[in-house]
Amino acid sequence: MRDMVIELKDGTVIELSEGTGDNLLHEDIEEGYVDYLYYNIYPNILDYKMDEEYDGGQILLTRYAADLTDEEAILLLCDMEAISETSIVKVTTR
Repeated sequence: MRDMVIELKDGTVIELSEGTGDNLLHEDIEEGYVDYLYYNIYPNILDYKMDEEYDGGQILLTRYAADLTDEEAILLLCDMEAISETSIVKVTTR
């Protein structure tokens, strides 16, 4: 998967990227997690440009993020944050 910026109909902007690999706990590894996605949520494009996030988190993965397609990564984010796929208006990869 590639790093991406996702824009929603309500103006929310989400950065989604592959984790750096150094934030898995020993317990996570014991449970079978090998990687994670990291995301930041911004209430609007202006806050995104000013780097003023208001939420974010990690999505633990049982397979490597590099092996995910962009679409799979977006679906995981939608499931984690209860976002409807139809609310996505633009995806920009970096």
